[in-house]
Amino acid sequence: MTTNTYTLELPATKETLNQLVAKLCAENEPDARVTLVLGTCSLVCMDSAERREFGTLVKQVEAVYVLRNRLQMLSASYTLAVPATDETIYQLVVKISEENEPDERVTLMYGTSCLVCADPEEREVFGTLVKQMEAVCVLWNSLRTRAAILSKCALVQST
Repeated sequence: MTTNTYTLELPATKETLNQLVAKLCAENEPDARVTLVLGTCSLVCMDSAERREFGTLVKQVEAVYVLRNRLQMLSASYTLAVPATDETIYQLVVKISEENEPDERVTLMYGTSCLVCADPEEREVFGTLVKQMEAVCVLWNSLRTRAAILSKCALVQST
């Protein structure tokens, strides 16, 4: 049985973490065993029974979980207080756009709820770490929806 070995040089950047997660997912099924070397250490299985049997041969899904958690610590997080005004939504769109590249991952909270990746495959890997452009699109669409609702309310009130 051959296993793939992946090495993450430390300190790691968000870009190298994203690249490694993408490579792990592209080259291995979630239950495939891999070796993940983090600097001079190797990741070991989280489950004690598996750790005794497999040691540093972890499931791909475990390696991705560890990398995603590290990526989440390095990624920007934004919270939109609800109820929100058009102005606060717009300000958040500008802030997220100015502080992050379009493919950079961020966490966007609506009050106490998190935006999750729209794509099911991305959601499985990244969960609440969405691309900047997805967060901006969701916020922008909420502005457009609010504008449409307000204009319909104005029409109803004027008749």
